[in-house]
Amino acid sequence: MARSSLLTRDFDGPIAWLTRDTADFKLHHDRSDQAISRQRFLQQANWLSQRLPDTPAIVNEVDNRYLFLLTLCAASIRGITCLLPQNRTPAVRTFLGDSYPDAVSVYDGRHREESGKPEPPGLNVSELPLFALRAGSGSALNPAIADDHVAVVCFTSGSTGDPKPLPKTWRILRESSRVNYRYFCSHPQSGTSFHYAGVPPQHMWGLETSVFLPLFADVCTVDAHAELPGDLIKQFSELPRPLTFIGTPLHLRALMATRMATSRASAEAGRKQPITLDRVLCATSPLDEGIAAAIEEQFATQVHEVYGCSEVGSMAHRRTAKDALWTRFEGMTFQVDDENLVQAGTEYLGTSFTLGDRLEFVDSTHFRLAGRSDDLVKIAGKRGSLAAIHKVLFRYPALVDGAVFHPVERASTTRLAAIVSLSSEGDLGTLKRYLATHLDSTFVPRPIYVVDALPRQANGKLPQGRLLELYERLNAGD
Repeated sequence: MARSSLLTRDFDGPIAWLTRDTADFKLHHDRSDQAISRQRFLQQANWLSQRLPDTPAIVNEVDNRYLFLLTLCAASIRGITCLLPQNRTPAVRTFLGDSYPDAVSVYDGRHREESGKPEPPGLNVSELPLFALRAGSGSALNPAIADDHVAVVCFTSGSTGDPKPLPKTWRILRESSRVNYRYFCSHPQSGTSFHYAGVPPQHMWGLETSVFLPLFADVCTVDAHAELPGDLIKQFSELPRPLTFIGTPLHLRALMATRMATSRASAEAGRKQPITLDRVLCATSPLDEGIAAAIEEQFATQVHEVYGCSEVGSMAHRRTAKDALWTRFEGMTFQVDDENLVQAGTEYLGTSFTLGDRLEFVDSTHFRLAGRSDDLVKIAGKRGSLAAIHKVLFRYPALVDGAVFHPVERASTTRLAAIVSLSSEGDLGTLKRYLATHLDSTFVPRPIYVVDALPRQANGKLPQGRLLELYERLNAGD
């Protein structure tokens, strides 16, 4: 059986950079010890591996990114699988309890304090004296992990039923991380790259870029967490360089609005506050090229949009402000079947998966995204694309968030509906006039509901079930 070391990096740079307060590390955390070295990490991971529950699987609900990384690696040392649900709704908890009855929850203090819920049966990893370990008090050996060990089981969002489990072996996670490093992280002249992710570690996008990369490449994960968009600006100014921010289009829209407000305030006060980023990586939903260009200008950076899915991982990229076409990663294969569905895979995956997106290939390396396979709608004899309509909606300057969808109604003639969140600079009347100007009247949503926030998950996704439930409540209140 093939095996590889837990750490396959030969770099002296830190594995993690700690910024969080003592709510995350209730005991023995010295804030002056921000940089976690290779030896320190291995010592803590080996020590923690002997204190995990004796079970084939744990539910890794740890919020702090470094403690999450430690928990995952300690589990792999013991041959334990980490279950990574994308949310913590009662329905998901019931599903996990039914499907994995022997799984034990592992969590940290911050999540329980913020939720106000009592601690469940399981292990609160933030209560362990990990930072009281003295040099030489625990093993710092680099253990070997079997390539076929199922290190994590990710899950689809479960918006149309029970979440679908997606097992990932140690080899798959190692090889996909090396692909990401090759395209986004290798800067021989600059040394360690610091990665600050705005997406949770339980989500595949955050997992690939901020949890597994530090194990296999010269990348240091940052455990910072922003409650508000304004927090990001402050954190960017305090974190070491070169710094990569990993987020979603929603993060970038909020970041851009906050940055503009901060810039205006600084200009009025006669101050300059240049904040630069080495790189911005964005995924999970389409990114508007205008937002990408604005982020590049404001932060003197490059914004790279990444195309992928939970089943396959990252598959292609583009610099959205400059490139209309996507460039597939080397080693990634796409094949179109008899039903015009795209099958994607790699050698290390060992299989291929059917994508939910329609791809238009320009050549063997480049393609365009042509919307979801279920993206087309037909209204009053006209066909339209929800992706194209969303693109128009998200160019409305005062939009904070929004969704256009085709609700199931009893009437023989249906229309599109929309639920939006607007900034103080927008209003419903102006939005309606904007949409009427930029869309065929057939595809202008009616009704449009304005809410404070859409029911997105922590990873930025908006499950269809949640959206339709909100629509039914709003519709019933008319």
